[in-house]
Amino acid sequence: MENLLQVLKLDLTILPQFFIFLTAYIVLSQLVFKPYMKAFDMRKDATVGGKEIADQLILETHNIQAKYETKAREINSQIKALFDGARKEATNRQEELVQSARDDAEQIMKKSRDDIQQSVSKIREELKKQAPELSQAISNRLLGKEVH
Repeated sequence: MENLLQVLKLDLTILPQFFIFLTAYIVLSQLVFKPYMKAFDMRKDATVGGKEIADQLILETHNIQAKYETKAREINSQIKALFDGARKEATNRQEELVQSARDDAEQIMKKSRDDIQQSVSKIREELKKQAPELSQAISNRLLGKEVH
């Protein structure tokens, strides 16, 4: 071994230097390297895990958005159906009211025509009764006779 040490041009202080190196390495690995690697792993987990969580949340957000869009379309179609039904019912009710008003107006017109016809008939009969007197008065005036 001495020949090897002489060939490599090493002296006998190699063993104490090796033990010092080994001791320093063990101390540094416990105090510096392990905490650094632990922090590095935690940071890696936080960034890579955070990206995975963000991707998962984005996917869940898209799924929820699709569900709500579907529900919104269903609700809109239900509202449209209700609105169309209400509009149809209102249109039918309007037509009924208009028809009822027309019928009432027609009855009022018919009654008014009957009343007018009756009044005209009464006036004609009165005029027929008064016709001889009026014609006598007209002919007397035309003939120049005065009647008092």
